[in-house]
Amino acid sequence: HKYSLNSSTVAVGEFFVDGCGDLRSGQTRVTDSAYSPRILPKKLATQLDGYNSRQAPLPAATRTLSRGYNSYMKRLATAITLGLLSATSSIAQVIEKAAGPKREITAASVGVPEKLAVDLGGGVKIDMIMVSAGEFTMGDNESKPSHTVKLTRPFYLGQFEVTQEQWEAVMGNNPSRFTNPSNPVERVSWNDCQEFIAKLNAKAGTKEGKYSLPTEAQWEYACRAGSENKFCFGGDKPGLLDYGWHVKNSESAAHPVGGKKPNAWGFYDMHGNVAEWCHDWYQPDYYEKSPTEDPEGPAVGTVRVVRGGFWGASAWRSRSAYRDHNSPKRYGRHLGLRLCLVQPE
Repeated sequence: HKYSLNSSTVAVGEFFVDGCGDLRSGQTRVTDSAYSPRILPKKLATQLDGYNSRQAPLPAATRTLSRGYNSYMKRLATAITLGLLSATSSIAQVIEKAAGPKREITAASVGVPEKLAVDLGGGVKIDMIMVSAGEFTMGDNESKPSHTVKLTRPFYLGQFEVTQEQWEAVMGNNPSRFTNPSNPVERVSWNDCQEFIAKLNAKAGTKEGKYSLPTEAQWEYACRAGSENKFCFGGDKPGLLDYGWHVKNSESAAHPVGGKKPNAWGFYDMHGNVAEWCHDWYQPDYYEKSPTEDPEGPAVGTVRVVRGGFWGASAWRSRSAYRDHNSPKRYGRHLGLRLCLVQPE
């Protein structure tokens, strides 16, 4: 008789693939419930597998013990995973505890508050958080080269993306597709954002500085919040479900701001919801020649930087270092903004 064999067995820490094809002279087929079919030489005792010298099938009682051991190892692996996730959360809390006093010291040294509420009238406000000057690694293996950037001046950044209610309080209109006062404003171009900012500076100018879009470096620094991983919370994609609205959980729509967890510095929706315009012109090779201190992008260009992913983006496009771009005239239901305020020199 002939038997055609194409089978595979996968176990914790190893795998075994049988692709031996037809039986040859002097061979026999051995099968048991613990392993896939294997071919053994007839003349050898069936204690060793003639192809990979693996031990023959264990007795039933031993296999029962083995299954119990495997079950224990799976439980142990789960406990370790949960412990690592807990540790990641603890690290984020440590970063935030370290950042808080630093913000307080910075704010006190320049005589400004740690947090700012921009009053737009009618009870509408924009909440902003101070980001201290500092140094970080910008970019990653995809948005390369990764390089050290130093921001020499503190700045305020919106705790949330600009909402439709806030936009309407300044502009008197709401261009958004996903209409909800608490949703981020969208369908706004980079040029529209400049008009919004000009009116805001005229309406709610402050001694703390002038409003603007964040530079690409300011945005990534605040997004990372001390993290050197793919995301503000670590490197695992499943964790993004808790921190950002993206293609896996958004149901193809924007959502009210602040609905997910904030990063370690208190900023919400840095990953997903709507993509955020930045100040800079975009050049794909800019990182190769950018200054190490306070980079503001190329002097000229044709498209502007967009950051943060959006409700329809993959996890890969939502990571902290991901760079996107668009025409400053372009608007879409995925494009919004986050406000920045830089200290006067």
